[in-house]
Amino acid sequence: MARQQTTTRSTGASALVGALERQGIPFLFGVPGHGAYPIYDALNDFPSVRPIVGRNEQGAIFAADGYSRATEDVAVATSVPRAGVTNSMTGLWEADGAGSRLLYVIEHDPIHHDRVARAAELLSEASRPLIFAGGQGWALHATEALTRLADTLRAPVLVTSGTKGVISDDHPLGLGFNWDV
Repeated sequence: MARQQTTTRSTGASALVGALERQGIPFLFGVPGHGAYPIYDALNDFPSVRPIVGRNEQGAIFAADGYSRATEDVAVATSVPRAGVTNSMTGLWEADGAGSRLLYVIEHDPIHHDRVARAAELLSEASRPLIFAGGQGWALHATEALTRLADTLRAPVLVTSGTKGVISDDHPLGLGFNWDV
């Protein structure tokens, strides 16, 4: 049976949910909030993508992680920025450590750009910065950027077992593996 055609406004939210539908993603896990309302509104135009609403972001992320592990499919979850991201972190950390196939989408936070610029400014003014490069092996794709940052700041770099090799062991600022968190 063909999906009923509806007239939808072209928005980022409708593009996102439309892409989920085209990829066969059946669920969107999350907690609706001020920035995620457009995404949840767009679900009305794409009924094959159903919302799984958690009581809080952590629970929604754990549910998405469980779905991904049980089905070996990609799970998609969303939250609002700041507190929503903070509440999601334990579930995201667990999903990352287990290698779950999880796509996490947050709304754009215009304040974030200002904070990144301010963080870069503070780092450039720091007298003794230190970089701790954690995460998993995907961080190996960041070798050039991390090395350039370390050289620019003259900051030593510690790595975890998951990011060993992200900066050369021969690099004068590379301190090697320290501990895994």
